[in-house]
Amino acid sequence: MANNRLITLMTDGDRDALHFELVSLDARSRIEVAHNVSPYVYFFESGFASIEYRTSGRFRCDVAVVGKEGCSGSSTILGCPRSASSMMVQVEGDAYRTPASALAARLDVSKSLRSLLLGYVHSLQVQRDEAMLAISKGNVLQRLARCLLLCHDRLEHRSVPLTHDTIAFLLGVRRASVTAALNTLQTESTVDLHRSDINILNRQRLVEICRPFYGGEEREFGLMQANAGAVDTEARVF
Repeated sequence: MANNRLITLMTDGDRDALHFELVSLDARSRIEVAHNVSPYVYFFESGFASIEYRTSGRFRCDVAVVGKEGCSGSSTILGCPRSASSMMVQVEGDAYRTPASALAARLDVSKSLRSLLLGYVHSLQVQRDEAMLAISKGNVLQRLARCLLLCHDRLEHRSVPLTHDTIAFLLGVRRASVTAALNTLQTESTVDLHRSDINILNRQRLVEICRPFYGGEEREFGLMQANAGAVDTEARVF
């Protein structure tokens, strides 16, 4: 039984037509490169990746994270063979992959698959919108709390295996700023810090800290699941 939410919502015919292959993804591996055609679309079983947008100059920003709730290949779903952004694995895991050409062909004939994946792309866009709002209006502590929640949503345990350097890279801020914010969260017993991972002790406190910038994607994803006939009764739809 697949762990990926999108695969579980597909019809048997759609799953069979996509000829999924289970593969392992190493941390720091790029599965999409901006302005290039990606041969495969990956549906994550575990771990997660981040979506990075970079200008022609030195400016870059991570705009979303994707894990077991989703997939790569938003451009393929939208009918464009080239991606405008890159995708890098941040926490290693497994994924089911299918040739991008096979997915594009199936989308042309399957209304159910097209509706499902367009609904997912819509929820992902909401996450990107919230990211931009957090960058423009939020402080480092709020953005850190949001980052930890997004990562926690996509993992099977309360530990987030990210270093301070990786979080600084994801947020686009100095490492010292991340360390100071993490120390604040540890002082109030919201997280417990270890050398290479962060244990979430009080998830609700993280939600309170970043409330204006978190929850929209989760709400839209829940509606998409309901429309697909699979209402999730858990508090965390991912």
